[in-house]
Amino acid sequence: RRLAESIPYFGRADSICTGGIATVWGSAGHAVWKPLDITDHVDDYAESTSVLAPDIPLVVGTLLARPAEVRRGGLRFPVGSRLVTYGLERPTTAMLTAAAPRPVRTVTAVRFDLLHPALPPDNEALIYTDLLRQAAIKQLGENAAGTMLGGRTSDNTPMQGGMHAHYLPVLRDRRLTGLVVWAPGVLSDKDLIALCEIRALYDYKRRVQVRVSGVGMMEQVAPEFVGPARTWCAVTPFTPARYPKKNRDEWRNFVVKEIQRELELRGRERADDVQFVGGPWTAFVRHRPSARMRGDKRQGQAHLPAEFLRLRFTQPTRGPLTLGWLSHFGLGLFAPEG
Repeated sequence: RRLAESIPYFGRADSICTGGIATVWGSAGHAVWKPLDITDHVDDYAESTSVLAPDIPLVVGTLLARPAEVRRGGLRFPVGSRLVTYGLERPTTAMLTAAAPRPVRTVTAVRFDLLHPALPPDNEALIYTDLLRQAAIKQLGENAAGTMLGGRTSDNTPMQGGMHAHYLPVLRDRRLTGLVVWAPGVLSDKDLIALCEIRALYDYKRRVQVRVSGVGMMEQVAPEFVGPARTWCAVTPFTPARYPKKNRDEWRNFVVKEIQRELELRGRERADDVQFVGGPWTAFVRHRPSARMRGDKRQGQAHLPAEFLRLRFTQPTRGPLTLGWLSHFGLGLFAPEG
């Protein structure tokens, strides 16, 4: 039991596996493989194979190196390891049976924790959600098209219906403590592999280490965004996605109409009351640095003013609730109250 509990992972360091102890396992009929000594001849065995094993004493630092780090050093295997040849001494006589199918685990969210002594302020949240998307696309490489993370179909047209990935900030005490990738349309294995490979978010001005801290359904990974609740308060400022009509739309009435329109687009109940609570929205970054770098002023920049709002519904409503311009990057994010 101590041996099973001490296994940190199976195979690659980013694998997600479970281990267990068989209490009713019978030894009869199983194959027997023997580690070969220098005096043994491989030809004396029906089959042989090589197993990578550590040298004794253990060189822990090099044995825990990631495969990419080992390759960069010009090596195939880490320092402190060796190949041990095993010979098949007795083949199995037991009949092979198919394993019982396991239920498929649906994953809609991946949570990251920021590993940094000085956490970024909450008003820079959009910078880091944009960096997270860039890191995910970089991990996907040429396979980015047709994924929830990229938000584009296989023919490179934008996905419709809002089912692709949202990159959301986790804020506490005016600081960015984590990030959540949420895809209502379910994350594929390709998406998950790319996300679990991310170790840092960086650009020419900043670098932050991150680690995956949760994988699963949104209500499991980030329950603070789910509710349900009748009252939802803005965590980041809401910016309308459309422009008001000149000489016709009074600003606050226009904002309320936009909130109701956004809720209806997402198939949600209309808000019974929309309250303007005030807040320092001008201090918040409201542009995607990656879009600004490539000169995309239309998609990556919020041009209209913003508002901090409190929404009240007649019935408890489930989240996540993200509305308005750049809502896929954490603007217009609401959290349940009470």
